[in-house]
Amino acid sequence: MDTVRKLLLLALITCNIAQAQTTDPLSTAADLIELDFEELVNMDVEVQSAGKSNTRALELPYAAYVISAGDIASSGAQTIPDALRLAPGVTVSQISTAEWSVAIRGQGGRFSRYVLVMVDGRSAYNLVFSGVNWDELNLTLSDIDRIEVIRGPNAASWGANAVNGIINIITRRADEKPGSRISAWGGVEERAGISASTSHALAAGWTMGLSGHTQQWAGLESEDGNYKEDKHTDWRLSADFSYKGKYNNFRLTGSTFESKQSPYWSWLVPELGMDIIEETHEQKKGWVIQGQLNYTLSEDTFFKVRASSEKTDRNTELYIWNSNNYQVDAEISSNKGSHQLSAGVNTRFNKALLLSDPGFPLYIKTPRSSNDSYGFFASDIIDINEALELTLAARIDNDDLIDSELQPSIRLLWRPSDSNRVWLAASKASSTPSVALMELDEAPYGLIPAAPTELPLPVIISLSGSEEQKSTRVRALELGYRHTFGKLNIDFSIFDFLYSDSLNIVELGDPSIVFDNTYRPQYLLQHTGFENNKEFSTIGSEVSIHMQPLAAWNSQLNFSILETDDLAANTSANLSFSNQIELNESLHWNIWLRYSYNNKFASAQFSDIDNPYGEPEDKFIVVDSNIQWQTSEKIQLSLSVKNLGSSHTEAVREEFSSPIMLIEPSAIFKVSVDL
Repeated sequence: MDTVRKLLLLALITCNIAQAQTTDPLSTAADLIELDFEELVNMDVEVQSAGKSNTRALELPYAAYVISAGDIASSGAQTIPDALRLAPGVTVSQISTAEWSVAIRGQGGRFSRYVLVMVDGRSAYNLVFSGVNWDELNLTLSDIDRIEVIRGPNAASWGANAVNGIINIITRRADEKPGSRISAWGGVEERAGISASTSHALAAGWTMGLSGHTQQWAGLESEDGNYKEDKHTDWRLSADFSYKGKYNNFRLTGSTFESKQSPYWSWLVPELGMDIIEETHEQKKGWVIQGQLNYTLSEDTFFKVRASSEKTDRNTELYIWNSNNYQVDAEISSNKGSHQLSAGVNTRFNKALLLSDPGFPLYIKTPRSSNDSYGFFASDIIDINEALELTLAARIDNDDLIDSELQPSIRLLWRPSDSNRVWLAASKASSTPSVALMELDEAPYGLIPAAPTELPLPVIISLSGSEEQKSTRVRALELGYRHTFGKLNIDFSIFDFLYSDSLNIVELGDPSIVFDNTYRPQYLLQHTGFENNKEFSTIGSEVSIHMQPLAAWNSQLNFSILETDDLAANTSANLSFSNQIELNESLHWNIWLRYSYNNKFASAQFSDIDNPYGEPEDKFIVVDSNIQWQTSEKIQLSLSVKNLGSSHTEAVREEFSSPIMLIEPSAIFKVSVDL
């Protein structure tokens, strides 16, 4: 930890202590992990990410799930991707110490273009590779109010890349978290960290909040024991100014962060006829500022505007990648009789610079690039009668990289009784091409070894991008059912997705012979490129069951299964069974079983390219356990044990692959004090 970071975190902790006697305490552990089962069963929690309107989860014509702050705390999750495992239909796979693949209903990978990830409505999409760098979303977990996960397309409201679903990470406003808290933790595999947060009422309806953390954990080790990553470290400091008035509320947030990790990357060297591997030392740092104003124009008309600016610098031995993003959104909604009307505009401006080391085969034709996008959406929720509700929505997006896209959807909700809901939907959505895939220039990508009787020379496959890329489109059909019992809630959905204009690698002409400096034939060079000519489909189903077998025992069972005909017919599945048990008023135990089967095909692009270091067994079962003890009104202790079971691999990087890295069991002891 450098001196500046120490001083900033020390100032935050000092502010916590200085104000300890003038603020209310934060929620106790019992408040955080004690579930209000009536609320869960009746789906009373409001979700804002579906259709951009606050609606009870029970009434949504979407497959929606909310991960609460209490869920995160009781699960013992240490990162946002780890917490996302709680949601049904979400496949989370760890690639390296800080690299993750997060997929919804398949089609994920290190940089997935099919899941739109947001923080308080701000898109975390990056221009160069699309997708999300999850290590850069190192939010202080205690700052998160909830994570809303919408499975299935929601592009009509939120825009491009909301193809398979959206993840909206919603942080707590300063005026919603009074008091101060300090937490410290340590454990095996060099795990250690400290976090602090405080909020204080200011004059004239304003509230100020400060929070921050610094943490570290050991790197992963390869299956053969030959490679061990250096430890990961990261920190973040955040400030929040919130205002609530009679007709409006305003929020201004800002944060700065840094992360360091050392994953292994490999790439093909044609002259050697083999892959080489190198440990990369990555340093990422940046900042973000965001403001949002909600204004009540009349009793039934509301206006919202959001603006953000962010900058991220990424420095490694292999490349330098800097980016600036600016986003402005505005929307208006109004209730008129049986109609709930809403409309809005979205703009996003991206600038990026990518420079690679001469020895690293990531050749970008235009290293400096920019992309501006504009979108307009409109929707109408129509109460046909007491039992039927129809939602019509459409969006038009215009992007510098592609032509205008129309993304419509129609959804119907049927209420046959107070405890039953049936919904069905048909929609279209599209993803945005990535600059790297368009601008890639002759990157060595694959090797076919020589075969004496059939192939006299090895074949090197080089890959180039295409400026003629189109959006990948999906046509989605969905059907869902929810049933509420006294102590049981069932949420079930089935879906059929058809993808078109997906990226495919095609041969460009015949292979040519490459000679060495003595004019002897060395290898054959086969040029390939991307083309939007692939079509495939996925079908699947998801079920989430909340139940309360006993007054002190709440449990949740999630199961999802997916079949895709991309490459070949492949079936993947996930099972999650979590239990929250109140041993007594101050002692709570969460035990969580997770099973993953064949998710390679649900979470990797171009997964037909073999990893030169072998393929992992894509099946594992692990158990997580977290015990929380409220020793007094202000002190909470917890012991978390993760990944109990055999060492396993969850994913490999599909581009610039790496040795198979093992996920090992780990343990953390944590102390939290409310001041």
